[in-house]
Amino acid sequence: LVQGKVLGSLEAIWNPGYLITEHDERRLEALADQAALAITNARLIEEKERAAQAAQASEARYRELFENANDAIITFSVDGVLTSVNRGFEAMTGWPRGEVLGQHYQKITTPASRSLGEERTRRAFAGEKVSSIFETELVRKDGSILPVEARTRLISDSAGQPIGMQGIYRDITLRKQADAALEEEVSIATALARIGRELISSLDTPVLLQRL
Repeated sequence: LVQGKVLGSLEAIWNPGYLITEHDERRLEALADQAALAITNARLIEEKERAAQAAQASEARYRELFENANDAIITFSVDGVLTSVNRGFEAMTGWPRGEVLGQHYQKITTPASRSLGEERTRRAFAGEKVSSIFETELVRKDGSILPVEARTRLISDSAGQPIGMQGIYRDITLRKQADAALEEEVSIATALARIGRELISSLDTPVLLQRL
């Protein structure tokens, strides 16, 4: 028994006719206790090994997803130092990870983006509920600006204390271009409608010709 739970049984066999003494019974009980402890320890070791294997498998799956994601993924400490980036980040921005790891994230963001990020981080660390999705900008290695949609979350330790942030960034250049084109079309259509109203209101032919 261990903590009131039966782990198994221990069987001792003596020759027929042997009279079992109290000493034999105490020795058998001691052996049973030792066997129970050995079984318990073996189970604990087995459970730890399974937990370690599960953690390794989980870490391997995370690293595979992290590295093979098409979006850029960045993690950084509470003071803004980049701790990891994936291949998607390298492909999207042109920054090799060796040139940004250990650097402050201001190296890869615009001043406006830094202000926005710092404000969001301050509010998140203060316990305020902040939308995880927002638009911001990254700076490519060649200096060009990349508009992105960002998703961020806090990284906490086992005690629940925040130790950093993770961000996932998606290139929205095409979306921005489509929005700009649509805005231009709306502006042109509005101007044409205004001109049309003016022409319709000009019933006098000379005035109409002048308007045209």
